[in-house]
This record gives sequence, C-alpha cells and structure tokens, in this order.
Amino acid sequence: MKKQFLLISFMALHYLLSKGQSPISFSLQEVGYPLPQAVCISDSAFSIIQENIHNNIALWEEDGLIKRSQRSQVVLEWPLKLAAGAQNLPYHVTGNQIDLDWNASSLLDYNCGSRTYDGHNGIDIGLWPFGWKKMADEIVDVVAAAEGTIVEKHDGEYDQNCVWTSSAIANYVVLLHADFSTTYYYHLKKGSVTNKSIGETVSVGEYLGKVGSSGISTGPHLHFSLVIDGAFLEPFEGACNAFPSFWADQRPYYEPTLHLLATHSPNLLPEFPPCPMQELPNIQTEFNPGEYVIFSAFYHDQQDGDVVLHKITRPDNSVFVESVQIMDSYLYTSYYFGNYLLPEDAPPGVWKYCATYYGQTTCTEFTLNGMTPTSAEGLDSPERLLAFPNPVADVLTLTNVLPETAIEVRDVFGKAITSEIAPAREQKIDISGLPGGVYFVRNGIIL
Repeated sequence: MKKQFLLISFMALHYLLSKGQSPISFSLQEVGYPLPQAVCISDSAFSIIQENIHNNIALWEEDGLIKRSQRSQVVLEWPLKLAAGAQNLPYHVTGNQIDLDWNASSLLDYNCGSRTYDGHNGIDIGLWPFGWKKMADEIVDVVAAAEGTIVEKHDGEYDQNCVWTSSAIANYVVLLHADFSTTYYYHLKKGSVTNKSIGETVSVGEYLGKVGSSGISTGPHLHFSLVIDGAFLEPFEGACNAFPSFWADQRPYYEPTLHLLATHSPNLLPEFPPCPMQELPNIQTEFNPGEYVIFSAFYHDQQDGDVVLHKITRPDNSVFVESVQIMDSYLYTSYYFGNYLLPEDAPPGVWKYCATYYGQTTCTEFTLNGMTPTSAEGLDSPERLLAFPNPVADVLTLTNVLPETAIEVRDVFGKAITSEIAPAREQKIDISGLPGGVYFVRNGIIL
C-alpha cells in the first residue's frame, strides 16, 4: 500500500508581511542549547590542579627557568577558532559568566545581569547549532588566549558527559603567562590535548585541544577561566566588575547572531536525539516544482522586537518571495521552521534563500529540478493527497484519501498527535485543539 505525505501549517506562531507571493510561515520550534548549570571545576579538582601548578612553578623558579615579569597584565584573545578547512559560519555561543555575588540566594555577572549560576568560576562557550556533531567532526579548536607555558595538562577522560557528576574528571590545559596569571581550558575532547609537554611554550592562537564534554559537563563547551594569585577573575569589564577588561577586543554582552540557514524535505527534518547522540541536520538541497520546502534558521541571543528579512530568489536573481519576521521574546538559542509550496511552473536552476539580521545577510542555495513531484516519484496514480485550506484554523479537509487506512497527524519531531481510520475518499479532521506550528499529515498506514 502506498503511503502519502503532506505538510500542513496550522496557524504559524509568527506572522510575516509579504510582497508578491504568499508569506513564508515561520514557527518557533524550541530553545536549543541549554546553558550548563553545574560548577565546571569543583573545589577539590581546583585544589589538586593548583598544587601541581605551584610545584611546577617552584621547580622552574629554582632552576632559573622563569621569573615574574614586571610588565602589565596579560592581554587575552578569543580562546576558540574554526579548524582548518571548516566552513566559515558562526559556531559558538557565549553563555555563563563568573558569578560575582557569592551569596547562595543571588546571581550577579559583570554586566549586573544574571547570565551565570551560583559559584560559577569561568566563562562557558558552547557550540551551536548541532553541538554534538560539531564536536564529533572536530571543527572547533581550543587555542591559547595568550602566549604562555604549559604548566599543567590532563587527557584520557570520558568526553561525552550529559549530566552533572561531581566526581567526573575533565581533560584540560593550563597555561602560565608572563605576569604569573594562569588560564584554564576545560572539558576538552578525549585524545585531543596538545602533544606539547608541561614546560613547553605556546604562542597566542596556538592549538591546545578540541571542544568536548569531559568532566562536570552537560554538553560540548569550553570552560575558560583566568586565575591570578589563586583567585578566579572575570576578564570582562562591566558596570558590576571593578577590574578593567583583560580582552584585546572585548565582545559585547549580547551577540545577536544568525548562525545557519538550511533547506529540508518535510519528510526528513533535523533530528535532535537524546544526549550525547549526534544531531542529524538532514539538509536537502534538491527539490522539484510543486514540492514543499522547509526553511530553517538558527539564532543566538535573539532580542524581543528583532526584525529579520527573509528572501527567496529565482535563478535569474529576481525576488520570488520576501517576508519580514518580528521576534517576540529574548532567547539564548532558538531555531525556526518555515514552509513554502513551490509552484509547479517554478523555473529550474539554483535558487537562494537569504535572511538579513542586524545588517548581516546570510544565504544558502538549493537546486530546483525540472520534474514535477508526480513524474519524479513515478507514482502509479496521478492523484495526490490534497488538503484545504492551508494554512488552516479549525477543520482540515483531505481529498484523495486512501480508504480503510489510517490518517495520522504528526508534529515536526515525528510524534503522533492524532490517528484515525479513513472511511471515505474525503475526510475532515478537527484540529482546533492543536497549538500553532508545523505538522505533517500521513495517509496509507494499515492498522
């Protein structure tokens, strides 16, 4: 029995203005990357590391290998960069800062906000989107934030932790700088730690390891700490931090960023399996006229009231559809799906989907073949499952239904919402109780 699939948009959560064609209906899927909420370096682990560092420094000083510099404080560069050959796209999200208020009942970051948690002693920088896949593909390097000497390092620990475990040991590198400050690079991927030995020097930007999830960690991220005289210091300057910035070029508190645009088939959307399994982007770049295309957009630090201009252009660069999306809340990470039915007379060739956010335009390409869905799939019947109206509010009418088989409505993650037997070729489904979003209708299942 042939199974039929159809994508239906039920009252999108975000409404868009459009020029020419009908608008692209975007709906928020969910907040993506969770901020870690556990102390990355436990007091006991920090004490052991500090003791090893103290012993190494004492030996080096005794042998005359090092001496404290009188020059000004260390200047830091960003401790992550894309690996050679990786696609040049935004790849990280800055999350928790140091908690400057040590009272257990309150939080305070350097900007007088609460982007931290009790007792946090560093900066968490995560990978987004598809963090586990980025970790597996090793596309992000952890690099030295300043010139220094390797004063302590450790490797060989499990690197796919998903839950807070106080006894978990991390893979890490610690650098000693000329002013005797140290920088910590924590949660590194197993087997990725630099081959250089303790006592060898590294230059600013030099490779130290790969982002991982070893130690007390709930997902792939770098925990970066600056330590001076045994105390953790916040390297960011702000209204609630008395120290001047340690950064050569301090990044802003919020960094609204469009990380990725992609296209997908409605039958194979991005998948986010349980941690620590790798995410499946399921990007598709070839379609046929008369097919639905799912457009996805992944953001970091979206702000309430942000405006995004979405545009689809034909192979001759003429505008096919242009829509405006207005964000209605702040989200640390987020992603949206939009769907559009390509007309059956759409010209073949390379199309573009672009979005402009904070003045930066990001584009992705997809190819439209010259075949309609019927000819491309070799269907044994010209009839296809049809639905109207689409988008729909309360009642959906289906035609060309396969009788005596089940009709299923599923959400974008494949979860079955409703299922019933179709007694006739035309069927009505009451969906008034469903929340706004993108859903799939499947017909042809024999129960």
